[in-house]
Amino acid sequence: MSDTSQSNGNETWDIVADATLDVGDAGCGDLVIAMSKAIAPLQDGQILAVYARDPAAYIDVPAWCNLRGFEFLGGPNGKTRPPFYIRKRIRS
Repeated sequence: MSDTSQSNGNETWDIVADATLDVGDAGCGDLVIAMSKAIAPLQDGQILAVYARDPAAYIDVPAWCNLRGFEFLGGPNGKTRPPFYIRKRIRS
């Protein structure tokens, strides 16, 4: 499990990930495939932490979450390399 603090500027909270994925420099297509495979076995409400170095991931990860119906909890703030956090939601 990955455990780190996130902040929205006004408050800080701890996020504990149930699974972690490090895609390195993978771009959009490979990133999306890897995230799909990593989140598939998770249960509804569980959290995936995704480490990605591709600059486009700042756009791709939230967009993918929106398309898939998952909750994007936050990502790197530019100061460090914390992961992007995604909460799995099963569409009803």
